[in-house]
Amino acid sequence: MAAITTRFRLWASKLRQRRLPLGAKLALGAAALFLLVLVATQPPRIVFPTWRGYPSSHFRKHWGRIVFPFQDAAETRRKAALPKFRFPEGPPFPAFPVHVISLTNATQRRELVQQQLEERGIAFRFFDAVDGTQALPDEEVRWHSSGAKRSGIYGSPPGSFHRRHIADDLSHFRVMHLVLAEGHDMALVFEDDFQLLDEDEDFMQLLKRVMEQLPEDWEIFWLNHGKPIKQDPSKLLGWVGRGVRRFAENSGMLSYAYRRSFALRALNDAQIGDKDIDDLLNDLGALGEVAAYVADPPLVRPHKLHNISQIEVPPVEGGEG
Repeated sequence: MAAITTRFRLWASKLRQRRLPLGAKLALGAAALFLLVLVATQPPRIVFPTWRGYPSSHFRKHWGRIVFPFQDAAETRRKAALPKFRFPEGPPFPAFPVHVISLTNATQRRELVQQQLEERGIAFRFFDAVDGTQALPDEEVRWHSSGAKRSGIYGSPPGSFHRRHIADDLSHFRVMHLVLAEGHDMALVFEDDFQLLDEDEDFMQLLKRVMEQLPEDWEIFWLNHGKPIKQDPSKLLGWVGRGVRRFAENSGMLSYAYRRSFALRALNDAQIGDKDIDDLLNDLGALGEVAAYVADPPLVRPHKLHNISQIEVPPVEGGEG
């Protein structure tokens, strides 16, 4: 920081020593006035990565962005004009895996998942979550964690808040590895405390109809609204299709679909950063690193069991904590 401040002072000193022509001074003044008016009339949104970012040697090309409303509007028009995504005609829908991440001892949650999905005829697989109350796999922790995220493990006992968070991250990363290893083009992933919102229509047909409103460049699609959108609906940006919007910020891993390109990008960035997975995936979308969209209205919401966190409460003997 001191080096940057010194460089700025040297630059300002050199600028003061130069005698600019009157025309250049007027041009600079006009540009400054234009920027002031622009900021006053169209306040920009400033997007930075969450505070636990990448190590300085691995900063991404777009580590921060200043976006004016007219830029958002232009980007929305550009995305809306892209050809729409289409599922292949041949194989029966859905021709992609549906994974539900759940602890093996989460009996009540698994029963509710089975009730929702099986009565709708949706084929799915439970993916056994990494259990934060047990010893974490050291090799995976070192592969997917760095910085403060990894160092926080040492000295914290199994079942601690920190270890539960890392176990949650590893569970999602394992699913991504599985999707890639099995050669799938995309996958749909749920956590086990979701509730489908399909009172008037078969859920999978609803999902297909909405996803075919996505621009063909999509890489990740959130089915639910995370806390940022719930707290501030202005985080939802323009429509790019019926039921599909861009977003300024979203988070939460309750329900989302992604393509191979996204899984590869997320797994790569997980090796060089120290973010929780919800922050990592949110930042990739919010910073424009990947093509990210959100359903509006949401297709999924948290079940009432969502309030009984399996991360933020201490383990209870014989229970699901």
